[in-house]
Amino acid sequence: MIVSIDGYSREAKLSVRTYKRGPPKMARVYELGKLCTRTIYRPEHDESIVLVEPGLNRANAISRHFKPITIERKSLRILHVSGGQVSILSDTGGGTEKYILSTAKGQAELGHIVTIVEASRNGDEHKEVNLEGLRIIKIKSLASNFLLTYTQRVASEKVRQLRSVIGEFLFGLSVRKWLGQNPTFDFVHFHHVFVGAALLPMNRNLQLRAVFTQHGISYQWKKRIGIGSLYQLVRIFVMRHVAVIIALNPSAKSQFLREAGSRHRSIVFVPAGIHVSHVPRAEPDDLTKRYKLAGRIILTVGRISPEKSLEDAINAIDILVNKKMRKDLVFVIVGPKERFDATLESTKYFRKLLEQIDKCGLRKFIRFVGRISDEELLTLYSLAEIFVLTSRIETLPRVVAEAMSFGKPVVASRLAGTSVLVEDGKSGFLVEPSNHEELAERIGQLLNDKELARQMGSQGKLIALRDFNEKSIAAKITEAYMTVESLGEN
Repeated sequence: MIVSIDGYSREAKLSVRTYKRGPPKMARVYELGKLCTRTIYRPEHDESIVLVEPGLNRANAISRHFKPITIERKSLRILHVSGGQVSILSDTGGGTEKYILSTAKGQAELGHIVTIVEASRNGDEHKEVNLEGLRIIKIKSLASNFLLTYTQRVASEKVRQLRSVIGEFLFGLSVRKWLGQNPTFDFVHFHHVFVGAALLPMNRNLQLRAVFTQHGISYQWKKRIGIGSLYQLVRIFVMRHVAVIIALNPSAKSQFLREAGSRHRSIVFVPAGIHVSHVPRAEPDDLTKRYKLAGRIILTVGRISPEKSLEDAINAIDILVNKKMRKDLVFVIVGPKERFDATLESTKYFRKLLEQIDKCGLRKFIRFVGRISDEELLTLYSLAEIFVLTSRIETLPRVVAEAMSFGKPVVASRLAGTSVLVEDGKSGFLVEPSNHEELAERIGQLLNDKELARQMGSQGKLIALRDFNEKSIAAKITEAYMTVESLGEN
């Protein structure tokens, strides 16, 4: 038979051993009579094979009476599970929702059969949407609309965080019930801790094919020790009961290895991918007139909340405008001051920023444009000269990769996530978090040296389109699924 190994077609013989627990079946690959460097994972339904790590040597395989078979490579059936609170297609979605959609689209483009399950809204349960080769199925969540709507209006941040926990967990229970009636997926990939807490307990069959992407710990979780401790305990439980964990940066992978301990299956670093090429853009003239964007545009994108540390960016603009006398720039802030889980703290933070801007006399030089469409965002990327990110915490900021794909030099906080994307001094500059003097210096350097900005932008564009494009990242994520060989022998 012919199988594809590392992108090459080779003749191979297969041997299969059926394990007693769960559906996985492992097939050892032999190339021209020799043990190949990979192993094939074949789900119960016999419709796909996946290449994973080496296993038994040939002598052991023969001595255990493995039976040679022939199997054709076909598509994997993959399910992505949302958090149940924000629609994947909603404008209110954040980085996690974009990650799910981007990954699913890339996997569908690779020929896999991909489904996203999310909570229904307004009685549209069981509705199915087909989008660019993937299915989005809406199911009814056990979380009542009253619970979610009521807590959304409550000012207390702790209540809102509890709402998020309860909503995710109850949606996970709904998905668990739905999976009992739709058990045909080879891999179930979820992205929220408390969804996993509902899916995994006493479900060995699911544990053997569950994949978890950790999207970071929010500023609020770390600040509220009570809820944060619960989150940490549940997260460790989830990591110890899934087949594969995907970390979005190397630092996170090291942390997960420490936390999961010897019980972990497979922890793989795969960054987030971007998809920008097929989205139509808005008219630049309309955008510049609407938001009064006269000047050299410095852009940042993200929700307006304390962990984004926008006060540092405003302090840097203050230095450039009032000390360096740069009156030709405009700092554009894209992002909502409130999300679906908006907190009183975030609205207070927004007011604090406005007070800071007025105190520095920067109203003329700073624009809050709020939440905008994808078309408008892509237009702003193309209009901007420099992209800035001042966050204190980032797992892997997609907006940086998006800006780089438009050939824009980046000035960002030196964090584990940004260091994966930006090569300091080549595709942009990394500065110490909360150091607004250094931030102002680097922005000014790029404003003064257009050739340097062009070179850095070109290098960043090459990196973004080569290493972080949607399809190649989806292929790496799918390859990460293929590291589950050891599960069958546990």
